[in-house]
Amino acid sequence: MTAPLHSHSAPAQLQGMRSRPDHEENAPLNQHTYRHFRALVNWCKKMLIQSRNAERITKNREEDWKRKHTYRREIGEEIWGRTAEEGGRTFGGGKNRGRRRVRGPEEKGGK
Repeated sequence: MTAPLHSHSAPAQLQGMRSRPDHEENAPLNQHTYRHFRALVNWCKKMLIQSRNAERITKNREEDWKRKHTYRREIGEEIWGRTAEEGGRTFGGGKNRGRRRVRGPEEKGGK
């Protein structure tokens, strides 16, 4: 992607006594600014691609979450006639939750 360091358009005789074309007078400086510019452009590209991917990923995540939770709700209703959000049983699960559960009406009996 970097510009060629020595791009002599005309043979050396035609350029008079100059060993380099004008734009390479301070070649290292130009080269550095150009490299910085390219780096900036590449960084922009990278960020753009990342943001696009991030949008897609979050959308997928939302859809997955919806799908999973509607499925859970349906299953919960099939099994206990109510959902976990309404105080159904939740076994296992995340951090600090252990196997705590809400006992259903059929278990509440003689205790």
